Amino acid sequence: MENKGYMKSRIFVIAMLSVCLISLNVVSGQDRFPDGTPISDWFKRVEPTRMESLGKSFRITDFGVVSDSTILQTQKIQAIIDKAHEAGGGVVVIPKGIFLSGSLFFKPKTHLHLEEGAVLKGSDDISHFELLMTRMEGQTVVKNR
Repeated sequence: MENKGYMKSRIFVIAMLSVCLISLNVVSGQDRFPDGTPISDWFKRVEPTRMESLGKSFRITDFGVVSDSTILQTQKIQAIIDKAHEAGGGVVVIPKGIFLSGSLFFKPKTHLHLEEGAVLKGSDDISHFELLMTRMEGQTVVKNR
């Protein structure tokens, strides 16, 4: 019969080798999507977005929205998104602070930017997310707004 300490050491070595082989496989597969397709260099490139190229900025606090994680401000924020859209597009800017909202709908050419320290907190009350008819993948469905 083998020594228990020897068996534990052997099991440990086998486990460590398994971890190394799995790690090697993960590292070698990082240049591919899960289906094996190579990941292009452009996909890995990170460049900051030039905000001025997206249109006029609409800072939500300039329109009466206040930093308070307990006040639901969905309608005010949605009105700002709509205003940006009506102006031909732009960027809805969330400044530092916590802002509570239900469902929001961005329209064509409207963008969202959260400054450092900004939190756009979704309500945990499902009634703050309206149901509406919509088309998704060719099907008419009712979904939360």
